[in-house]
Amino acid sequence: MAFDRNEQKPTIEEAISRLGGSELATPNRYWVAFTLPKGVGDDNGDGVAWMAQHPIPFTKEVGDIGFMCNQMSFPGRSFMTVDSRHVGTPFRLPYSSQYTDVNFTFHLSTDLRERKYFEIWQQMIVNVAMNSMNFYEEYVSKVHLMQLDKEGKVTYQNTLIEAYPISIDDMNYSFASRDEVSTCSVTMAYRHWINPEII
Repeated sequence: MAFDRNEQKPTIEEAISRLGGSELATPNRYWVAFTLPKGVGDDNGDGVAWMAQHPIPFTKEVGDIGFMCNQMSFPGRSFMTVDSRHVGTPFRLPYSSQYTDVNFTFHLSTDLRERKYFEIWQQMIVNVAMNSMNFYEEYVSKVHLMQLDKEGKVTYQNTLIEAYPISIDDMNYSFASRDEVSTCSVTMAYRHWINPEII
């Protein structure tokens, strides 16, 4: 049976009612929450014990680095496929999920504490002097990405599982940029992401 568009076509009153009862999402209402990995903090992985002995910002008492994140993106998901043909036209079968890295940009305080945060995280990945890598579970953590409504309530969320900062970008300086705010871009790699509402 052919699809009949007229059967699904709402009346003007129904369209107005649907739009009036919902709020459209805007890309400037978001929040991101980072948690330092187990290798940086105590058994809870919150970083408080380690930070108590080191001059590092963004403990739970100070606040979250998410305040300074001025750009982020929700990651996508795609499937790696292989061509298959048993009978008839060939078709593609998925055999694995694949994910792209997520980029974040941060406004920077005068002491560049936002950059330091991720430098410390990367320090848990590699011993720079020896170029030796730490155990995987010691440097991965969760990152929570949230869409907010006008009241600041979370309406949608993605959680990056086993995430870590795979790169911290260069920072360019210039005398001509005296009226600009310095920023730092960080790229996070991760195993996969989940939507907590549908798992």
